[in-house]
Amino acid sequence: MVAQKTDEDYIPDKQNAQPKTKPRFRDRLVLGGNLGGSFGTYTFLQIAPQVGYAVTDKWINGVGVNYMYYSAPGYIGETIYGGSLWTRYTIVGGLFTTATYEVLNRKVYDIPIGLHRRNVNVLLVGVGYYSGGNNGLGIGIQILYDLIGDPWSPYQNPLIRGGLLFGFN
Repeated sequence: MVAQKTDEDYIPDKQNAQPKTKPRFRDRLVLGGNLGGSFGTYTFLQIAPQVGYAVTDKWINGVGVNYMYYSAPGYIGETIYGGSLWTRYTIVGGLFTTATYEVLNRKVYDIPIGLHRRNVNVLLVGVGYYSGGNNGLGIGIQILYDLIGDPWSPYQNPLIRGGLLFGFN
């Protein structure tokens, strides 16, 4: 019998080691999006739910839908709708980078055609900060820049967004 420990005493016993459990699919899902509005002389309403999947603890990919309504004095209300693909990578703590590609359908006026609906492509990239616990309610803010810059885009650079993020248990 030896009274001192050797290096072999610190090697984990492979037979008794617990295998790592793979997280369930639903444990990696996140729900979030944007909900906004202003009412008065100018009316703006946005509903943009999103769902994402945490590929790793730092990287989330997702999809979303977007609905916006806008009206102003002397302007007939306009409905804009579309879909999005997005990705987010956490740098450190709650600081992250993000990119979102959106295709939005809206009314536009082209001289040879007149008033018609058209798809508008938007590529938003930026940084943000998320504060909240895992598998719970969190709040975040993002500063984004549209790299495509389509003149029919409903966004102006820079775009500042805030939103909520939910996790499942």
